[in-house]
Amino acid sequence: MNKDNKGVTLVELMVVIAIMVVLSSIVFLGAGMLSGKKARECTDRLKIALTNDRTTAMGKYDMVAILYAEADGTIFLEEQIYNTATDIVTKRTRIGDSSVAVTYSNDGTEPVNALTSSGVTIRFDRSTGGLKDTTGSLWVKASKAGRSYYLHVYQITGKIEVVEEFTAD
Repeated sequence: MNKDNKGVTLVELMVVIAIMVVLSSIVFLGAGMLSGKKARECTDRLKIALTNDRTTAMGKYDMVAILYAEADGTIFLEEQIYNTATDIVTKRTRIGDSSVAVTYSNDGTEPVNALTSSGVTIRFDRSTGGLKDTTGSLWVKASKAGRSYYLHVYQITGKIEVVEEFTAD
């Protein structure tokens, strides 16, 4: 019997394609973990939550937001909405996981204060939407894998933006 194999079988081709798919998915997922994507997601989640809080504060209800880290390093934002003097609605939002390093400053300087369990209190003025009880803008820095993203809340207007580098007020 003379076997003259000059090509590949369909099974061999399918095995090679399956191996390539597995390897490319590993590379794709690994690149996301190394790129600092979680730091960007952290600042984006915080921006959305604080924008909603600012809107709430400028509306009918008074509110306080507390950004803090739990003992395991997970970052949360606790929002306390005061419907009346005795009726307080508390909402807790997970902002980031323990793999993201978060620092802050509420005096307009480079964020170097580590986030702790007591956290940082954020209040918005009802009439202007600006920050209350601070001596400058709020800066929050989220870092992972050598990438840093900054959330900047302007003191006077309350405008919230995510930027890639710190600029002093």
